[in-house]
Amino acid sequence: MRAALAILVLVGLIASAPPAHAQFTLRLWYSWYGDAELLLKQWITDYQTTTANIVIQAEFVPLYELRQRFASTPNADRPDMFFAPSDWSGDLYANALTAPLDVKLNAAYRAQISELAWQTTRYNQKTLGVPVALDGLVLYYNSALVPADTVAKTWDDLLDQAGKTPDKIGLSMGVGFYPTAGWLFAYGGGLIDEQGHNQLTSESALTQYFTRVKNLYDRSGGAIQIGSAGTDFRVGNGLYAIDGTWQYWENRAMLTPNFGVAPLPSIDGNPWRPLVRSTLLYISASSRQMDVALAFGRFITNATTQTAMAKTGLFIPVNPNAVIEDKDIATVAQFLQNGIPQPTRPELIKYYHAFQGQIDEVAIRGKAPEEAARTMLDQFAPETPTPKATATATK
Repeated sequence: MRAALAILVLVGLIASAPPAHAQFTLRLWYSWYGDAELLLKQWITDYQTTTANIVIQAEFVPLYELRQRFASTPNADRPDMFFAPSDWSGDLYANALTAPLDVKLNAAYRAQISELAWQTTRYNQKTLGVPVALDGLVLYYNSALVPADTVAKTWDDLLDQAGKTPDKIGLSMGVGFYPTAGWLFAYGGGLIDEQGHNQLTSESALTQYFTRVKNLYDRSGGAIQIGSAGTDFRVGNGLYAIDGTWQYWENRAMLTPNFGVAPLPSIDGNPWRPLVRSTLLYISASSRQMDVALAFGRFITNATTQTAMAKTGLFIPVNPNAVIEDKDIATVAQFLQNGIPQPTRPELIKYYHAFQGQIDEVAIRGKAPEEAARTMLDQFAPETPTPKATATATK
C-alpha cells in the first residue's frame, strides 16, 4: 500500500513539475513558528531535493501584518505564494491580489484534496487557493475526569455532566455566533453561499437556534463557563472544552496522558456541524510562476506529505488518502469532513454582527427566540423590486 502511494505521488510530481533543466526561484511568505515552522522547512528541503531545478526562498511575516504588507507591496516585489486562512479569500480576490486556479487544476490534483476542503476556497465559483490543512471546533475532554466510554454524545448530556461538578469547570467554550453556528446548520438552517446569496431563510431553524442559545446562557456560570479561554481545562481543572483545532497541540501537550478529543455532541438528534475553514496556499495574481507554485502545492498535499504532517499533530490533513495512525487526529479529521465550509464572502461579517446582536438580546435582555428569528429574517430578507409604473391610456 505504501509502495503504491509512493508511486502515485511520484507520478503526480512528474505530471505537475515545471519544464526540466529550467531554474526557478519561488518566494514564499509564511506566519508559522515553532514546530510548524520546522515542518515547513522540512517540506521545502524535501521538495527541493525532489525537484533540483527549484529554489524556494521562505520569509517569515507575522500573520497580523501579512495581509496589509502583501497588499501594499508593489507587484514586482510580492511573493509568488503565501499561507493564510481561507476566510481571507474573498477580500484578497476582490482586490485583485490573488489568482483563481481553476484552469490550472486537473482532475488528479483535485482528487488528492477532499471536496469539503476545496469548498473552503470558493468565491464566486472560483477556486482561490490550495487547501493544506483544516480548522474547526471539536470537543476536548480530560480522560482522568471523564472516562472515554462516558464522553457525552448529546448536547443535553454534556450540559448535565458539566453542571454536576461544583469543584471543577464542567465546560468552557467561546461566546457568540462562531462557537454555536453548528446548531443553526444542525436544524437545517443556512447562512450565505459563495456568490453572496442569502441562505438565512428558515424561521424554524433560527427559532430553535436561539432557543438553544438562551438555554445555554441560562445555565452558564459556575461550572459552565461561557467566553472562557479554556485555561482551567488545560491545567487539568476542567472536564470539557469546546475549542478549535488550533489549540489541539497545546491541549495535548499540557494534558497528556489525560488528553481526549471527540466529535461535538449531537443536538436534538441532529449532528452538530461546525464551520470549517482551511489554511490555504495562495498564489499571487502578479506571479509569473503559477505552475511552479502549484506544483509545490501539489507536493505538500500529496498523501505521503500529509501522512507525515498528521503524525506531528500540528495540522488536520486535507488529503483523504493520508494514513492517519493517531486515533485522535483521525477522529478530528473525520468529524471536520462533515462540517460546513466557512463562507469566504466579505459580507459574512454582517451576519456575524447581526447574530451577535440577537444573541445578546435573547441571552441578556430576555428577547423571545421567535422574535429574534423574525428580526434576522427581516434584516436579511431579499429586497423586493419596486413595481414599474404602467402608463394608463387616456381618452
